[in-house]
Amino acid sequence: MSLLELNDITKSYQFEETEVTVLEKISFAVEPREFVCLVGPSGCGKSTLLKMVTGLSVPTAGQLLYQGKEISGINREAAMVFQSFALFPWLTVRQNVALGLEALGLPKPEYERKANYYIDKVGLDGQEEAYPRELSGGMKQRVGLARALTVEPELLCMDEPFSALDALTATNLREEVIDLWQDKTLPLRAILMVTHSIEEAVFMADRIIVMSTRPGRVISEIKVPLARPRNMKEEAFMQVTDEIYSLIVRRAEESKGEAI
Repeated sequence: MSLLELNDITKSYQFEETEVTVLEKISFAVEPREFVCLVGPSGCGKSTLLKMVTGLSVPTAGQLLYQGKEISGINREAAMVFQSFALFPWLTVRQNVALGLEALGLPKPEYERKANYYIDKVGLDGQEEAYPRELSGGMKQRVGLARALTVEPELLCMDEPFSALDALTATNLREEVIDLWQDKTLPLRAILMVTHSIEEAVFMADRIIVMSTRPGRVISEIKVPLARPRNMKEEAFMQVTDEIYSLIVRRAEESKGEAI
């Protein structure tokens, strides 16, 4: 059984008398022990898809299944890492990380123990009492990652998690996320990540879902046949990257022709 299934998912919004379709008949699955990336032009609905998978939004039509059961309300088996960090500035690192566990009603000693464990896992040991204003961008995103991991999700959703970081920090964090993904002591069963960077997707993913311009549709699914660790300068890496670029450019040109 697939961990996650999307069957003909459509999402539309009503603006006054106009209906705008953001996503149209999206279908794909995420299997256990699979790292999947969504790529495509800005505005094609990638982030909207993640919100529906986590239960923060609902589809206009279609069916979302998690382990064969339709997602209704918040998906308790999924957690999200946001592009903008989404930290509470008045809370310490430990308090931000423990927030989800506290909301679940866990006793303080237990949620602080878990929070400390995942703070250490993401390399922030010693920063437990720091506030977000005292942290660099990379450290803030580590807090966001620790917060998501602390609730021990089966499915980790990541919405352009490295786009607000400088190039060197982003590179380091990508490698650290891959290390966490390969850590068998964690309960993670799959990762679904949105990125605008094709190179990033090829570096991280087992499979890449390529989407069209709005309304977003799946135009291709590409398996990445590269062993880890991956080298962005290798010819095989660049071949996969070029294939995806060509797909997106060709589809964009076809869409322009259809519009004319």
